[in-house]
Amino acid sequence: MSEIMTIYDRLLAAQKMVVNPKVDAMGHSETTGDYGYSTLASILDIVRPACNENGLFLSQRVNSENRENMCIVTSVSCGSDALVLDCFPVNYETDPQKFGSAVTYAKRYSLISVFGISCRYEDNDGAMESAKTENKPAPRQLTESQKAVSDAMRKAKECGMSLVPLKEWAKAYFGEDVENLNDTDCEAFAIKINEEIAGHMQPVGKAERF
Repeated sequence: MSEIMTIYDRLLAAQKMVVNPKVDAMGHSETTGDYGYSTLASILDIVRPACNENGLFLSQRVNSENRENMCIVTSVSCGSDALVLDCFPVNYETDPQKFGSAVTYAKRYSLISVFGISCRYEDNDGAMESAKTENKPAPRQLTESQKAVSDAMRKAKECGMSLVPLKEWAKAYFGEDVENLNDTDCEAFAIKINEEIAGHMQPVGKAERF
């Protein structure tokens, strides 16, 4: 007599079959630069067959009871048994394309979390990344005037000043973003920042006694 497998037994068997997917897409972040990631399709190509082979139906649906607490519910079922594995929050967007991207993102990370997947470069992808790094242009060398602006903005930040008004002032006054200022404008902007720092650091006079 064969032993009856519980839904947990089937899930364990499926997880044993899951391997880490290759990175098959590239993205870019302003803070971290270029990065590689595994698409939802490549993750599903690994997870779904593993679940199906062990008699599990994999589901990822949008819980849309209200727009304020939406989430992607990842679950598996076998016959009359069902098990919710994860509820990954997703923000509602009125733009269908943005909402679709948010749903895809949530589904990816839900599966990564549930099945303990690590999305990393394999050897072939590492070669691709090496080539990409080699072709990446060298960082731009700053001129003395640009360094003066950079140093002044760093000091302003250390003094607790917000850099946003300074950048907005430069845009309005010079007609260019800070990154595009020429040396002459950079010199003038550095002076302006240091003047603002001096005013910000001006000690407050003592209150007079009545």
